[in-house]
Amino acid sequence: MLLDGWSMGAGEAAPPVDAAAGDPGATICSCQAVTRGEIAHAIEDRGLTTVAQVSEHTRASTGCGGCRPDVAELLAAIRAPVPVA
Repeated sequence: MLLDGWSMGAGEAAPPVDAAAGDPGATICSCQAVTRGEIAHAIEDRGLTTVAQVSEHTRASTGCGGCRPDVAELLAAIRAPVPVA
């Protein structure tokens, strides 16, 4: 399987992805083929607050676990308080 130019073998973790980047089609979890947009949608629509909840609803980070930091980063970015001007 090729992901962003990297060849991945069985059991090999995906290369790091900037989870806070804006492309909703970016694959965050290659094991389960879960995109940034799918994760963001689940977090926002279901009010998810933990990586475990995101995993339960999207299956992201339930394979090799290599994307868990990216899922946590995306969760934190979406849940971060918006500064009041």
